[in-house]
Amino acid sequence: MIRVAALALSPAVYAAAPTHPISLNSLQIDTQAASVSKTAASADMALLVQFPGPVTPAQRHALAAVSTIYAYLPQDAFLIRMPAASRDQRLAAAGVQWSGAWQPAYKVAQGLRAAATKDGAEELHQIMLQIFPERDPDAFAQRLRDLGVPGVGASGSGRQFGRIRLAWRGADIAEWADRVAALDEVFWIDREPRRVLLNDTTVWVGQSGLAGGQATTVFANGIHGEGQIVAALDTGIDPDMCYFREAAAGLPPTNACNGGTAIDATRRKILGVNFLWATDCNGGIASNEWDNHDHGTHVAGTIAGDNLANPVTHDAGDGMAPAAKLVIQDGGLTTDNCADLPGIGCPVVDLNPIFQQTYDQGARIHSNSWGDNENDPTQNDYSSGSQDVDEFMWAHPDFLVFFAAGNSGPGTASVGSPSTAKSAVSVGATQRAASAGNMASFSSCGPTDDGRIKPEITVPGSSIVSADNDINVGSNNCSTRSMSGTSMATPGAAGLTALIRQYYTDGFYPGGSANVANAFTPSAALMRATLVHAGENMSGATVMPSNCQGWGRVTLDGALYFPGDARRLWVRDASPGMAASATEQQYTLDAVAGQPLKFTLAWTDFPSTPAALPHLVNDLDLIVEHNGQTYLGNVWSGGQSVAGGSADRLNTLEQVRLTTAVDGPVVITVRAHNIPSGPQPFALVASGAISENLDDVFGDGFE
Repeated sequence: MIRVAALALSPAVYAAAPTHPISLNSLQIDTQAASVSKTAASADMALLVQFPGPVTPAQRHALAAVSTIYAYLPQDAFLIRMPAASRDQRLAAAGVQWSGAWQPAYKVAQGLRAAATKDGAEELHQIMLQIFPERDPDAFAQRLRDLGVPGVGASGSGRQFGRIRLAWRGADIAEWADRVAALDEVFWIDREPRRVLLNDTTVWVGQSGLAGGQATTVFANGIHGEGQIVAALDTGIDPDMCYFREAAAGLPPTNACNGGTAIDATRRKILGVNFLWATDCNGGIASNEWDNHDHGTHVAGTIAGDNLANPVTHDAGDGMAPAAKLVIQDGGLTTDNCADLPGIGCPVVDLNPIFQQTYDQGARIHSNSWGDNENDPTQNDYSSGSQDVDEFMWAHPDFLVFFAAGNSGPGTASVGSPSTAKSAVSVGATQRAASAGNMASFSSCGPTDDGRIKPEITVPGSSIVSADNDINVGSNNCSTRSMSGTSMATPGAAGLTALIRQYYTDGFYPGGSANVANAFTPSAALMRATLVHAGENMSGATVMPSNCQGWGRVTLDGALYFPGDARRLWVRDASPGMAASATEQQYTLDAVAGQPLKFTLAWTDFPSTPAALPHLVNDLDLIVEHNGQTYLGNVWSGGQSVAGGSADRLNTLEQVRLTTAVDGPVVITVRAHNIPSGPQPFALVASGAISENLDDVFGDGFE
């Protein structure tokens, strides 16, 4: 049975302590210590309550029946409010082992206290004050002003707590933080640094890299995802958001748990929403059932969000491919023994029909920010879900599937399935913006159980700001929120690949400008090969190819050719490819010294089975000869290929990179080592300082 878990955020890290503390961002509470106060007698107070161990659904239900629950706090604790009458007895009946007042010392973040002394008395800080939701934020803001609290600014209601913005100098923090925390209305006080739309940083990191001056070179050449359809299977979408809604039309077409494929191709963004969870479909789709969580909306925004106020033209909050269109599969949201996405949970689910639904709706890229290792200590296995992915991609060679690598890193063999599928792209997460040369600490690493390199590539996935669901499809909202995880990196990779696909379908290859005469439909193998070819070695990770960064962080400018570039691009999308073992196809190119040479081979392999080990079926080899040396795919040292070594017998992706090229020929050979289930198509990508006369050098250039 497939086990499914949404990979939304990096897992919390709890401080290990024998006394089972409550761990706050202000301090740790040792609930076994005699000095820790117990429940006071106040009739109206916020309480911390702690269970003796992991909270069961029955315990939480019992607690909710006798109190208002505000928040979960590690470990195994909740912040609640309840009447004083028979309080201790009712809490005990719910299974609570300890309770105590929400004290002023708990309410002030460590970082805020440190700022009062570290940054100086006159340094100004933006502060966010949160108050309990039953209190009126505007009225409390005025109360603060009446008390003489400095810097009281805007106020408003959040989804869980009211919010009031304060502007405090270091001296104000020292004087007022504890005094304000002592007010009953206050839940939490912390700094709130300047907000930056972090999809904006992913856009330039993914296009021009860290040394590209934050340029969006792909957008500048007229590629925004036009003509591309990307599917996302997640918790759904908030369709009335500014990033997705139509100028005049209402909600998008739906297929309510019936396997239907109805879409509206005239819409600018969401062509259709496919509901997969029967509970969502009972009695029609309610307003709060379009996204039972923020996860799906956030993911969709990263792929192709496009603010209606400024269509296609790049806005800071837009996604990677703002002109692309979306097909959404809503798996629902619940937590049980099988799934966080119940639409693909406890019932025996074959992923093939799920992929087929979006394929029939026109999608050729499919993004998945979930994995099936929720309650399984094994993280790197080839599951039945992995098999389903490889089955569908083999039967539909123009369909590329993306999966989050997982948030169980940074240890080895922590990558999750189905991202362990041979032909899908497994995506790891980097830090954001200028720090994208470093891995995110939570990002899962390979190898797989049979030793394959996973993830293949990385994309920023830390503190990514994208579209925020308000669980109301009639509000026309335009808010954002920050989330972290390989879930956030995966839609980034999918959106960037929509730009790659448009590069080929609009005829940008080989000349670098759109030319309908050169347009062709790329295979999934060519999209994957080009994406990995765009990988750039991350200075803050083990040199590529390696278990955490794979073949590097995506920088599209390192692969796609546009007029004026010194580096040229050549591709071969070969089908039917290699028909038999011990055969080969060979290509001769002319290189010019001055730029590194890079060669990437990828193929969509025949599906394996969980019973097999290793999982490679059809085995191809990449061989490059240049300047009297022979290089094999994936034989590297210090970030470049080295001569000699042994052929790769595990991966469906092989690469050769030569830092120093000389004038002269380069002979590229694709050799079939073993083809038990052929014929085997393949894709080959080459780049470097090569002759600009493509017709003379490369002949037809591609098939």
